[in-house]
Amino acid sequence: MTQGQEIQQQSYKEISRLIDSYSENDERAIVFVKMYIDKAKNDHNLKKLIRGYEEAIYYSKETSRKLSYADSAIVTAVKSNDQDQIARAYAGKGIIYYYNLRQYKKALEEYLIAFKYSKNSKDGYLKNKIIYHLGMIKSYLGYYKQAAVHFSEAADFFEKNAKESLDRNIRYNNESGYFNSIYRLSTCYKNLRLYHKEDSLINIGLERLHNNNELVVEFGYFQKGKGIQLLRKGNTDEALKRLKLSRDILITNQDYASLTSVYFNIGKLYKSIGNRAESLNYFNKVDSLVNKFWFITPEIRSSYLYLIDDAKKNGDTERKMYYADQLLKADSIINADFVILTDKIYSEYDTDNLLEGKNQEIRDHQVILYSSIVAGLVILFFLIWRFRKREKELNARYQEVLEKLSTSKETISFDFIPPRFI
Repeated sequence: MTQGQEIQQQSYKEISRLIDSYSENDERAIVFVKMYIDKAKNDHNLKKLIRGYEEAIYYSKETSRKLSYADSAIVTAVKSNDQDQIARAYAGKGIIYYYNLRQYKKALEEYLIAFKYSKNSKDGYLKNKIIYHLGMIKSYLGYYKQAAVHFSEAADFFEKNAKESLDRNIRYNNESGYFNSIYRLSTCYKNLRLYHKEDSLINIGLERLHNNNELVVEFGYFQKGKGIQLLRKGNTDEALKRLKLSRDILITNQDYASLTSVYFNIGKLYKSIGNRAESLNYFNKVDSLVNKFWFITPEIRSSYLYLIDDAKKNGDTERKMYYADQLLKADSIINADFVILTDKIYSEYDTDNLLEGKNQEIRDHQVILYSSIVAGLVILFFLIWRFRKREKELNARYQEVLEKLSTSKETISFDFIPPRFI
């Protein structure tokens, strides 16, 4: 029996069970993922083929391979001519640019294409996933109030659907969406200085994820959030414990973007307690990751201010010049990103949403107008009907009186005409 025949004998469900036993970025799963993809190709099943490419993205370790599989998913989705599948494929590629590479401009371009294809979709999960990722871009740009609206909306949807679904995979996806949404919402509250709201969400995340072995990365996010919260309150010992736990989880799961933020906060913590060596160690770890992946945020940018200040105090001109150069590069990236991203998100998303909102408002007004006209016509017809009915009754009574008068033998005097009251 050939390998192709063996694959054909396996059902998609059976192959999926083999795949699901591995964790994210574990390339041992790829051999089974390829079986799934080959089976879908042999069956000419485009929907299953897209699913296979999505699995390949999830289990591939190298970002370049993730992008290659994402492109294959897009090509296949376009062939299927299914708007939801196309939107999902573009969103998937956007996530790689954002999550793995922190290339915000490219991520936003993919998200906006996904948004356009999903506008008329009935798939609530897909639409809220895209809303969540657009919220991530707005949060990065510093539009925390607007981003909070996105995260709050997405969290409500994911929480409701996680509770209602009996399917394990659907429930997992919605739970992941919910915890990611409330974590991102908590960071918006932190930046808006609504600390009581931030604290509440972090506590919910830690409490509900404490014994959850599936959402380990999300648990790492909330540990990071708790560590930053404790650092703000001056509880450095507990803060360090939480941040290091988050560090270990994020290293294991290769979330280097979030890890960079953890390194920055550990460096800040050591600086606050006067441990210069460890402080420099962690700020230099930040610089190392920036050099490797070249993603930067306004928060991480502050690492270079600390490093420049330390080099200046210790008379190290070479280090000072190096960090100053790194800071200039970081600023050029941030400034370019902010201009481009702000322009795109407002011109291609917010304006579109505003126009859609206006169109909906016009449609609502039209419905009200038509309803008012119909109601007015109903009332008018009723009044005409009532008037004619009354007129008919009066005519009948008038005829009745005339008949009585014509048959009466009594003489009636018209000399006195009584006054008419108006």
